[in-house]
Amino acid sequence: MQQAFDQSDADAFISHPYWAAEYVGLGPFRLSRWEPGAYIEGSAFEGHVLGRPRIDRVVVRFFQDENAALTSLLAGDSQYASGRSLRFEHSVSLRREWDSGKRGIVLLAPDTSRFVSVQFRPDVVAPRQLLDLRVRQAIVHAVNRDALNAGLFDGEAEMSDMFMTLYSRYERVQNMPRALAEGDGAITHYAYDERKTAQLMTRAGFARGRDRTFVNAMGDRFSLDVWTHASPQYEKELAILIDSWSQAGFDLHPTVLPAAALRDGQLRASFPGLYIASSSRLSSFTTSNISGPANRWSGNNRGGWSNPEYDRLAVSFNSTLDPDARISQVVQMLKLLSDELPSWVLYYNPSVAAHAAALRGPDNGSLNTDVWNVYEWELQ
Repeated sequence: MQQAFDQSDADAFISHPYWAAEYVGLGPFRLSRWEPGAYIEGSAFEGHVLGRPRIDRVVVRFFQDENAALTSLLAGDSQYASGRSLRFEHSVSLRREWDSGKRGIVLLAPDTSRFVSVQFRPDVVAPRQLLDLRVRQAIVHAVNRDALNAGLFDGEAEMSDMFMTLYSRYERVQNMPRALAEGDGAITHYAYDERKTAQLMTRAGFARGRDRTFVNAMGDRFSLDVWTHASPQYEKELAILIDSWSQAGFDLHPTVLPAAALRDGQLRASFPGLYIASSSRLSSFTTSNISGPANRWSGNNRGGWSNPEYDRLAVSFNSTLDPDARISQVVQMLKLLSDELPSWVLYYNPSVAAHAAALRGPDNGSLNTDVWNVYEWELQ
């Protein structure tokens, strides 16, 4: 690639065929054909380090619509749908259609977190009282996770309040069960409790108005914007949250962003109050990850929270090999997040993978990918 690098500008280099159809890897399948936006076809690679795949040929199809992926499975045109290609409600439909005839299997595993971020930029945040920790604690105490679980997942999801699970892919430690147990014991938990919400808001200078909504000493409502993205699940999620927060006394103003907004980092960092998003890592909360002009608004720390001790722990974690020290650093970072509340987890979105009964081998319980053992799969 040296010649291409020397003779091309940045855009041409990034668009070079080497990064697509001409790339040579070491996976179990060799690229045979690629129709961009339609499908990729692969043939078994004889020299695969873990052995030749048991399936000779695979075709990976791309669907613009999740319902189309579901229809393809039900019709028997596809034998496998990877995690994130289906929604939870599709798993319900598949089980209903498949279970009686044992036509297929649905696999669920906790995947990306759904979390709420708070705006910390002084020139953007509104109301400014969000910078008061007591107000953030009051808001978290008014989150009804049981209602979210029942309303979104029929009670089957993993409702967590910690930024790490057994399946976390980026904060890898040697003994994850131990890290999770120590983290759960160290972090501050905020149970759903409207009385605590009211007590904390009172200490922050707010009282109940005539309609039970929190108001300040001047009688002004504590009004709060909440942003999320367009999706049947996310909009239902927002409605459940708005309901529980409103019952607790908060005046909420929801905004649903279009799908195109996911590509606009500057817009995503401009939310004034709360922003509900997905898939945050512990490294996302470092100062270096604050979204801004310096990184072309690509940082994941969209609320602009900054904590020197958290930054120190993150740097140490990325340069430490000792297993015990790494667990200690992760636990301390989790503790800081729960104490300062720049964000908080609502639940972990279940990854939905499904395969026809004739296909043996898929297992989405891996920490890396749901096709980690594809070379072992068999189609009968």
